[in-house]
Amino acid sequence: MISLATLRGFCAHRLSEKHWQHEPFRIDDHAYATNGHIVVRVPLQPRWELCIAQRDVQTAIERLFGMYFGDFTVEGMPEPLPELGPVDPCHGCKGRGWIHRDELCDDCYGTGADMKARTSIGGVLFARAYLAQIRALPAHRFLARRIPLPSLFWFAGDGCGLLMPIKTIVVAP
Repeated sequence: MISLATLRGFCAHRLSEKHWQHEPFRIDDHAYATNGHIVVRVPLQPRWELCIAQRDVQTAIERLFGMYFGDFTVEGMPEPLPELGPVDPCHGCKGRGWIHRDELCDDCYGTGADMKARTSIGGVLFARAYLAQIRALPAHRFLARRIPLPSLFWFAGDGCGLLMPIKTIVVAP
């Protein structure tokens, strides 16, 4: 099981306009955290005091997890992520996550990490910073899926999540 502090690491920065993504929230017997690019679900712990998600958020999250984990059949064998190397700090904000006290860094979405650093897993591009977060989870397994499908991951303590790939634009000659 991961800590509440680790779960908070998957939330959006406090300066993000999507306020409902600033803190983990609960739906039934699960806790969730997201920043819009990655979403994590873990069993709700009794000592965690989390807000109940708004109805529209509940509907979207339940549909998302139902769609990708509901009747899931493995397309390939989920494996641990390879060693990724260090994640460099964002060049735009020098790793702070913000430009001015009240302005979120557009380059890193408030993570402080270089979001332009990308890694290909199974032929699909991902932001290295998000892969590093997943790799730090206990006993993780990752299954890269082709765009536009989110990739799936699992980790110890009945945790799971979805990671959106980086959409690449192919320019015709």
